[in-house]
Amino acid sequence: QNDASKRKHVTTTSSSSDTNFIESECSFSCDSGYARVGSAVSTCLDDFDGNLLGAWSSIAPSCLPITCIPAQIDPLNGAVSCTNSNFLSSRCSFTCSVGFALVGSDVLTCNDDLDGDTLGAWDNVAPSCQPITCLPRYTSLINGAVSCTNTNFYASECVFTCDQNYVMNGNSVLTCGEGVPGNVIGAW
Repeated sequence: QNDASKRKHVTTTSSSSDTNFIESECSFSCDSGYARVGSAVSTCLDDFDGNLLGAWSSIAPSCLPITCIPAQIDPLNGAVSCTNSNFLSSRCSFTCSVGFALVGSDVLTCNDDLDGDTLGAWDNVAPSCQPITCLPRYTSLINGAVSCTNTNFYASECVFTCDQNYVMNGNSVLTCGEGVPGNVIGAW
């Protein structure tokens, strides 16, 4: 970035009406959402070179946007949508693919951690998408057999059959589906 764009969010105030004479001071502050990189105050000093021009005690600072690291990425088997990438006040909303449940907070916000630097902090750790499974896991049936398409994972279908001379009591087919929304335990 060029110097002008870095100084776009800087506010300068002077200690006197004489803004660039010897002993004048300039104070610098940043707009909300930006952090100062450099000195907060610069004083016009005599550089003792014999001419009427002095020198500032420090160069004007830059104001850079506060960001949270890392930028949020799609969780495995899910997606994230952020209002303003990883910049201050951005809200990132997480969702999971069908058959997966979100474990953790569904929304993260980038906040200023108030330590004066350009790094903010997410208000929580990134969530994950975990597979929905149903309990119990059917592996056998007394006086019969069971066959499941995908053990006890979401959308698995278990077919129950009875041995000869035995009668089925209950459903002969169960499918693992979503239980309580947001819970990794599904329901048959």
